Amino acid sequence: MSKKPLKKQTSSQIYGGRDYSQPEYRKWRQQVRKRDDYKCRMPNCLRKDRRRLQAHHIKRWADAPELRFDINNGITLCRTCHDSIKGRETEFEELFNSLLNFNHNLLLYKIKRGDFDEDKTE
Repeated sequence: MSKKPLKKQTSSQIYGGRDYSQPEYRKWRQQVRKRDDYKCRMPNCLRKDRRRLQAHHIKRWADAPELRFDINNGITLCRTCHDSIKGRETEFEELFNSLLNFNHNLLLYKIKRGDFDEDKTE
């Protein structure tokens, strides 16, 4: 019986105790970016580059393991904005949650008015 060699994970795949190649984590990041229309949600961000988008955990990965894969605990940021809040994440929790709540309320308003086209959201 031959054993398959274990695939060595690179340092870019594992960082801060996270395995970026984990299917559940990849799915979470994709869902967050899709929900945010592949745009940085930081107010006044002028970056147009969609290739450098990152999904940020609103409640820190280390502090809220139960929310790690909850789409409502994520927000899309460009790399520049994401780097700018490192070490100050808790200062932005309220802002990011209010941005998500605003979008949720806007969606409910559009549904109520009949302006919501379900086909455009997927």
